[in-house]
Amino acid sequence: MDQFLVGEINLKTKLSILALGDVLSRAVFGGIKFRGLDEEIYDEIPAIYLEENLFGFRIILQGFSENIDTNGFWLNIFPSTAIGEDFETINISNYIKNILINKLSNDIRIVI
Repeated sequence: MDQFLVGEINLKTKLSILALGDVLSRAVFGGIKFRGLDEEIYDEIPAIYLEENLFGFRIILQGFSENIDTNGFWLNIFPSTAIGEDFETINISNYIKNILINKLSNDIRIVI
């Protein structure tokens, strides 16, 4: 049975999705840029993705508004290749959360 790493991290910040993507790009993803806001990859939810896959991962940042002052976002990490029907996932969310906690400023809160 194939195994795939996946992760989903909830982030809270007053930054816009593009500004948060820029921070994540510089702090965590070695300067790989996020793009695709105009592509509307999710219906009615703003989303951007790393323009390059990273170690076989597709990384998407999607945002939603909780209220007028604070935006909430989900950082999703999943395999960039198609997954067959017989597979098992290994959740690396906590590992990624620890990396983000150590790399990001106090302006961005990681929801645990």
